[in-house]
Amino acid sequence: MRDNQKLDKEQNKSEKEETVAFSKLIFAQASGYDRCLFMLGYFFAILCGIGLPSQVLMYADIVDTFIEEEKEKVLQSVKDTVKLLCYVGLAVWVLSYLYFTLLALVSERIAFKTRVAYFRSLIS
Repeated sequence: MRDNQKLDKEQNKSEKEETVAFSKLIFAQASGYDRCLFMLGYFFAILCGIGLPSQVLMYADIVDTFIEEEKEKVLQSVKDTVKLLCYVGLAVWVLSYLYFTLLALVSERIAFKTRVAYFRSLIS
């Protein structure tokens, strides 16, 4: 009984030693161009993620302008903030398209290279 337990423990240790880090697994077949596209996609994703908190702050500016008493000043301030909201929304839309496209392109390229390497290893 104890011998079986020792063998199970040894097998578990050997299985743990054979694991590969996820980052190494992803970039095993990636070229420098793929890595560049990957980092660029993540950069665009971070910029896209900054858009939501900035829009919340702009909405807070709109709410704060209603405290003022002059109608013309309130109207002009709201118009300026709404224009800025539209620009930020457009930027988020473009950035989300870019990061999604780049990350999808990189994943397809790496998957293709991995499949080719697997197929070649089966043939040889």
